[in-house]
Amino acid sequence: MYIHAMAHAYETDRFVGKLFDALKEADLIDDTVVIFYSDHYNYYVLDNSLVMKYKGVYDENLIKIVPFFIWSSDIEPMKVDKVTATYDILPTIVNLFDLDNDGRYYAGNDAFSDNGGYVIFEDLSWYDGKTYYKVSENNQTIDDFIKARNSEISKRVPFSNRILLYDYFRAIKKN
Repeated sequence: MYIHAMAHAYETDRFVGKLFDALKEADLIDDTVVIFYSDHYNYYVLDNSLVMKYKGVYDENLIKIVPFFIWSSDIEPMKVDKVTATYDILPTIVNLFDLDNDGRYYAGNDAFSDNGGYVIFEDLSWYDGKTYYKVSENNQTIDDFIKARNSEISKRVPFSNRILLYDYFRAIKKN
């Protein structure tokens, strides 16, 4: 299973290389922004305990750490070490392209801002790179930091879900 997964990763690397070669050949490389985020993790290694062993983690939520990168010929290389999630991609792109948009409606945050820095899992557990708060574990110490984060999440998630469920922005356009 491990070799099978590595073969798929290798093929993805080859694809990315060919994409960049094709962009250069078509003289489009300087007019292109490439954004990669892997939202499909662990499709090829079906044994989560094996993945947890190789990644050095103890919980299935934590094996879902995947790459996210943005490349453009005119962006200075930088590394963002804080935790990001799929819902942080849109606000990050809005910032990078300096688009006129109201960020209050986003569940996430611009990866380059001081805000955010954590991922919320489906069960409302969360991880910020240091603290992993798991909703289903009753024996955790809940300090003021965890209470504040849980309060923020309890407001953010339902707000975001309502926007998606009721197609909020389409309704605004009609009015």
